[in-house]
Amino acid sequence: MLEKLDIVRVTKDGQPSPRPCTLNNDEFEFHKAFAVACGGMILSGDLLYEINAANIEVLKKLMADTGEAAVFDDDSFEVGRFKLKNLLCLFNWGDVPKTLNVSMDGKHNFTDFFTNEEVGDFINKFSIEIPAHSGRVIKWRTYEKAS
Repeated sequence: MLEKLDIVRVTKDGQPSPRPCTLNNDEFEFHKAFAVACGGMILSGDLLYEINAANIEVLKKLMADTGEAAVFDDDSFEVGRFKLKNLLCLFNWGDVPKTLNVSMDGKHNFTDFFTNEEVGDFINKFSIEIPAHSGRVIKWRTYEKAS
């Protein structure tokens, strides 16, 4: 789930048959966001003794933030929200980049859930471009409530 690992199977005649991982980085981001949106179901097939420090931190975040699944705005399943957490799960299921616009009353600050990278401050609407076949988890905090 977190790292590209090629699978090597052994054929009946004992020869190795490599199957390279075909997921790109955006598709990995999609899967990470999907795990958060599902409420924390984690089944990692990664070799934990070989996983890098950054991905150990991703696993820690995935395991710590469990117990509630996202509720999606509509049947496009592009914007998922939580009742008890200040998180958004954003998905682009398509083949081209897409700008998602999320209505949120008031002034908010947004950061990336996994990297803590600042996304910015927005008033009443949050906009972000999501690459094709990708997902993002964004945490937010309110500065001012709408009047």
